[in-house]
Amino acid sequence: MKSKLQVNAKVVKWAIIILIPVIILLIPVNDVFTWQIRLFSAATFCTILMFAFEVLPNLIPAMILPVFYILANLAPANVVFSPWFGTIPWMFIGGFLFANILIRIGLLKRVAYWIIEKTGKSYYGLLIGIMLSGLAINLLAPGKAILPLAGLTFGICKALNLGKSKESAGIMMAGFFSAYIPLQFIYNPSFAVIPNMAASITNPSISFLDYFVHNIPFVLWIPIVVFTIGRFCKPKDTVYQMEFVSEELKAMGKMTRDEKKGVVISLCLLVYMLTSGLHNLDISWGFLLAGCIMYLPGFNVGTKEDIQKIDFSMIFFTATCLSIGAVANAMGFGKIIADLVLPMMSGTNIFVMIAVIWIICVISNFALTPMAIYATFTLAFTQIGMTLGINPFAVFYTIQAAGAEVIFPYEWALPLFYVSFGLIATKDFMKICGIKMAMSMVFMMVVVVPYWLLIGLV
Repeated sequence: MKSKLQVNAKVVKWAIIILIPVIILLIPVNDVFTWQIRLFSAATFCTILMFAFEVLPNLIPAMILPVFYILANLAPANVVFSPWFGTIPWMFIGGFLFANILIRIGLLKRVAYWIIEKTGKSYYGLLIGIMLSGLAINLLAPGKAILPLAGLTFGICKALNLGKSKESAGIMMAGFFSAYIPLQFIYNPSFAVIPNMAASITNPSISFLDYFVHNIPFVLWIPIVVFTIGRFCKPKDTVYQMEFVSEELKAMGKMTRDEKKGVVISLCLLVYMLTSGLHNLDISWGFLLAGCIMYLPGFNVGTKEDIQKIDFSMIFFTATCLSIGAVANAMGFGKIIADLVLPMMSGTNIFVMIAVIWIICVISNFALTPMAIYATFTLAFTQIGMTLGINPFAVFYTIQAAGAEVIFPYEWALPLFYVSFGLIATKDFMKICGIKMAMSMVFMMVVVVPYWLLIGLV
């Protein structure tokens, strides 16, 4: 039974979801804010709020909104469903499938435990091992380290009898950041939605190496964050007995043939991405092929259950976010927003521009999910940036970085998953994330933007 508080909270959420679109529909139209723009804005904000408040499974509004665009004659079907003709949904399917297989056969777990065994004799050593595990898993299965590292860090805390403590918070949050931050420089299905939004706006292309080169500073960002967590959470003079990790590895036995096949395909996928500049093939197809190859004769690793575990709701959710951008672009919505905001931004330098985008996205995180932020702001900020002569990828990467900055667990499902294990006190979560947020802003202004100026990205 739901408590009265839960029922009231849901009523308030639905009231906001309905009220804001109604207010938008009451705004008088003119030559710029036409009735089509008004209807698009109301419907889109309604859907974004559904995503943000999670009052329905994401699949439901993700299917409703594109159909509404067509029925309301806001855009033709070929525009609304243009994301499905692109690579992103198919890359997501392949990425999820390949990751499901690697998780089931135990390869990702083995890699993480092996690294922890080599490094985890002290608190800092343990955090370094977790960080290296996140990097290794993301290279094997880009974007799929969140769940393995959540289980790994929870298991470590339980085995060491740390309970709900600052130590546990440091270990588990190091796991989250080590799983997530690599996505800011390792091209992967989870984040590809951002650079691929560029394709519908500016028609550029992004390779694995380009993505990495543009975001090299974030390679430094991981040890900085992990070291800071260690300073904040480290207990005094603690040396850990990590025999349980060796026992886990021993229980797993020798690497199986299926695991070896997984390593081979993972390495092939990495080579395919690294050589994209030579073969000029879209790297997105590599993720799809990697999952499918695991089912072919000679491999026979994939199972029916791996397919059934694919998160299709996330695929539809991502495609709908891209549809918002496609329809808005076709209607000139981004240009309208840009024309309104541009006068306030004219005369500002790149540092001010990036700072404003970062701050707006961080503040919006209190109400919107990161994916909703991408859908809401990417088009408008891109139009503004292009008008000011700023490379759109700098805008995308800024939105991407700012979308990861939260203070409260409710703001984002991924860190909330780590908190749900019950070992992270809310006050410790807020302190760790608050410190990281302040450092992130400084890091963007002092390291990232100057680097972008140095390589000519902005």
